Amino acid sequence: MFKVDRTNESDAVSQAIEQKMKELTELIALKEYGCEGPPKDLTWRQIETVGHGTGQTIAQRIAAAIQQEHREHFEAPQPCPQCGQECCQSDEVERELETLDGKVRVNEPQFHCNACRRSFFPSANRVGD
Repeated sequence: MFKVDRTNESDAVSQAIEQKMKELTELIALKEYGCEGPPKDLTWRQIETVGHGTGQTIAQRIAAAIQQEHREHFEAPQPCPQCGQECCQSDEVERELETLDGKVRVNEPQFHCNACRRSFFPSANRVGD
């Protein structure tokens, strides 16, 4: 049986991430301080503030992007969490989720159970795990 070498794939992805992070860091410094670079009187606290703000933005965008991929698991009919009957998607709803790094807006498939007369979000059944 053929096996994929995940170690090499993971190493290549890690290297690509590292390169992109370096590029992103340079762009953020350019945006924050211009071509002259950071001012002489810049404090460590100010440096940290830029880093933390950027980190929160990145975390929010990563969470939203992964959620968009994750929602593909819920394109097929889903069981009602109350009665177990297979239900079809009735709508797609934009929701605002509170994350560790702030609010993120996502689109989620909403399903409706005719037997229970209730709507539900299958992806939300495991919130908090």
